[in-house]
Amino acid sequence: MRKNVQEILDKEANDTIWFFDFDGTLTVSRFGNKCSFVNENMNFLEYCIHQNPYENAKPVEIMQQFIAQLPPENVYLLGQSNNTLENRHKIQFMHTFYPDVKDENMIFVNSKEAKLIVMIEFKKLLEKDNLVLVEDNYDTILMAEAKYNI
Repeated sequence: MRKNVQEILDKEANDTIWFFDFDGTLTVSRFGNKCSFVNENMNFLEYCIHQNPYENAKPVEIMQQFIAQLPPENVYLLGQSNNTLENRHKIQFMHTFYPDVKDENMIFVNSKEAKLIVMIEFKKLLEKDNLVLVEDNYDTILMAEAKYNI
């Protein structure tokens, strides 16, 4: 059964596990005039070695306010990342702008589908039906519904 966010907050916030995507959901990053991290011609790993791609990123203020209302033990970062340097930069950003999200609740995976697999494993492990994915990528949302019934 689908519920709206306000209904969950009002009645079930303490019993809901919240998974938040990072890029585009909790942060807005810019490279020049584009809402992007790096120049298309640059290798992202190389960029991470020399710079923090999130040093000029801004948090999404409404997400900061929203997460502050939730029990910290039920809030997870579920970000996509392909290297440990990127993970470190994202963790640093989270410490600065989302300090209530615990380090042990920051999960990094290497694909959209892996995010959904993590959620399914959590559902089994915790025996909870109330899992919410806050995600800005429409393809991930469609995959969650079609393939995994999340």
